[in-house]
Amino acid sequence: MSSLETMGLWSRAYRWADLRRFQRNEAEGVFAGLKIRGRNHIVRLHNWSAGGACIDLPGSAKIGERVHLVCGKLRRHGRVAWLAEGRAGIEFEG
Repeated sequence: MSSLETMGLWSRAYRWADLRRFQRNEAEGVFAGLKIRGRNHIVRLHNWSAGGACIDLPGSAKIGERVHLVCGKLRRHGRVAWLAEGRAGIEFEG
């Protein structure tokens, strides 16, 4: 199969859920503190898991930038893993 033929297998919405290593916890209406480039921001937290989180991104960021996310007992260092439509995926360290 060519890469174009196999693309359909990976582009199905349900397929992405199958690839996740950690169960996601929805966080509707929850805000978190985000430190990036030495500055603190309040951001909307969309979901989180043991491996990472999805947030609304304040301003701009680059993939790979280091961040610190705080929300209640959730206090994790990580990096920006992906960017799309004003949101960012944060991959937690360790």
